[in-house]
Amino acid sequence: FPVTIGVIKAPKYGEERRNTMKDLALATGATFIMSKIVEYIQQTPKVHFMIHGRIPVYFKNGLTKKINMDSVCKRVGNLLPAFLFKNISAISIGQYDTLDDRSVDSVYDKKIIYLTNVQDDEEDIIENVLHEVAHSLEEIYKDEIYGDGLLRKEFLRKRKQLYNELSVKYNIDDKYFRKTEYSKTLDAFFYKKVGCDALSYFTEPLFVSPYSATSLREYFSEGFENYYMGQQQLIMDLSPELYNKIKQLEELAGK
Repeated sequence: FPVTIGVIKAPKYGEERRNTMKDLALATGATFIMSKIVEYIQQTPKVHFMIHGRIPVYFKNGLTKKINMDSVCKRVGNLLPAFLFKNISAISIGQYDTLDDRSVDSVYDKKIIYLTNVQDDEEDIIENVLHEVAHSLEEIYKDEIYGDGLLRKEFLRKRKQLYNELSVKYNIDDKYFRKTEYSKTLDAFFYKKVGCDALSYFTEPLFVSPYSATSLREYFSEGFENYYMGQQQLIMDLSPELYNKIKQLEELAGK
């Protein structure tokens, strides 16, 4: 149906203008909606950047440091082929309770990567994005990654070696090292009892990073992240089964 619209400049300024418009709306039986529009605009995340021309990067809150996001998005696009983003619909940056509660910088959930707005630099953001892309691919290629048990065997073999090294100095039940799932007890042991510096020393000959020793899923995701950050040779030498899985995944996702 055709609609006739009349447009006029609202009288006066600021709060006085809003009050006048509310009075006019009341007198004419209309509805003043400006406040609702402003509220909607304020609450709607803004898209400022895109990755591969199709993955929007939203900002719920601005970054706490000055970081060139245009450069970040271009670098992520150069590092990761577009087909590896097949299970990602958006990236959202801001302050999220789920990140604070878990004391993490990023998380993947329902096709969206959530990043804290407290980031150190470009590298920090890029590594977090790559890490969560790995988790997104786990969702659709779980059987291909873990089904044959080869990655699990490699991970547990390294865990056993790590336990043997740590048990000389520290007291902890080896049952935590025989499980592939994340364990709060083991995580607390790693970072509170052993400490970051010592953990780095013990894990360096075995794992691509200390964090990759915390669970099988993080073993895969940390390997994926480092592989696409240019550490392919390190992954191949240190974790051949992990390297093979990433190569296999690359072929599957690219079909």
